[in-house]
Amino acid sequence: MTYSIVRPTAFFKSVSGQLESIIEGNSYVLFGDGTVTHCNPIAEEDLATYMLDSAVNESMQGRILNVGGPDGPLSNKRLAEMMFESVSLPQKFVYIPTS
Repeated sequence: MTYSIVRPTAFFKSVSGQLESIIEGNSYVLFGDGTVTHCNPIAEEDLATYMLDSAVNESMQGRILNVGGPDGPLSNKRLAEMMFESVSLPQKFVYIPTS
């Protein structure tokens, strides 16, 4: 059986939900100091293209493929800071200890 496992790091659509929450005045929840995890959001259309390519491109088959958008990975905290900046709101974080 031919297969490819495609694992996107994040979707822009999920980021838009987080932005809506910020606009509503909610705090952004971070685990640890917010720099432990990183993501590289990808647009749905780009992910769809990548998935189609993985089905027909033999070099992508039989593998686990981590995929992200065209920019470098961002820490969760940096992503949140960018969202607060984009709507000109003061940053409000809730930090959840990881240990």
